[in-house]
Amino acid sequence: MKIIDNLIKRFIGNSILITSFFQKHRWLNFLINFILFISMVLFLYFYISKDFDIITDFKFNINIKYLGVSILLLGLNYWTFVIAWHLLLKQFGVNTSFTTNFSFYSHSQIAKLLPTPAWFITGRLILYNNIGASKRMIFSLTVIETILHAYIGFILFLLLHIQPSSPITWLYSLSIIPLIWVMFYLNISNPNFMPISTRNISSKIKFIILLLFIFTWIISLPFIFYLVRSILPTEVFSLVILWRIWIISSLASYLAMFTLGGIGLLREFSLTLLLSPYVTLPGAMLIAALTRITITIGNLIWPLIFILLEKALKYRSLLLNKKSF
Repeated sequence: MKIIDNLIKRFIGNSILITSFFQKHRWLNFLINFILFISMVLFLYFYISKDFDIITDFKFNINIKYLGVSILLLGLNYWTFVIAWHLLLKQFGVNTSFTTNFSFYSHSQIAKLLPTPAWFITGRLILYNNIGASKRMIFSLTVIETILHAYIGFILFLLLHIQPSSPITWLYSLSIIPLIWVMFYLNISNPNFMPISTRNISSKIKFIILLLFIFTWIISLPFIFYLVRSILPTEVFSLVILWRIWIISSLASYLAMFTLGGIGLLREFSLTLLLSPYVTLPGAMLIAALTRITITIGNLIWPLIFILLEKALKYRSLLLNKKSF
């Protein structure tokens, strides 16, 4: 058990160190992003040139209703992440209100519109540091939040390969064992990257956070389903295949966040490659582009709604205080 404990500690610790390294060496971050971007453009150019005639003849119509459903689901996903983040902070001794955490989460979320996660992470650190929260604590919790969500997605990806008629695929169910270990038995107390032991978190809160992250992956299926449905007929897809493609593409973006300088287009690049065998290259490119646009709109609309609502309530409170005098 100690071996597993140490392996997981090293993985989380190394992930934090890698992310911290890219935070300190921004020039390397941008260099890696530039090289990856050029590589992807060249790859797509040669990939597209083979089917250029098909692409130019491709016709489509966008169903705004289905696209709107996808944007609404992004809002639900956003709220779920905020609740999970609030619970994480509370359990690690960051005693800020839900409103404050929602506000900070919203402000830092808008920074995700900028290239690389450096702006988002830095913004979150500054906001919490202004109220006295430890930068190391906030940074560590951000990394752990990301790793935990990504790992749950990876487990779901494996579980989606289970076929009742094929007993060998039942072995994929063993992937939940490390998650159980992380959630209920792992003790991270190394002061270099986590100043508080994770065993201090109540089992009830761990279970709620686990359910919240699982829920975000579950609603990702109707999100990508309605997004695809807004431009293509659903008959071309198996929902399981579509869900697996979305999960692995999302995991690719997480991988880039920690190891490849945080390039933001890796998910769309992966979507294009993985979807093209099922919907042709132009269809895959359109879905990938629409995904980027929809997520960008969602990352802008939902945080702004809360920020504007927060400012309106503060303004109303000031007016009431003036009247009381």
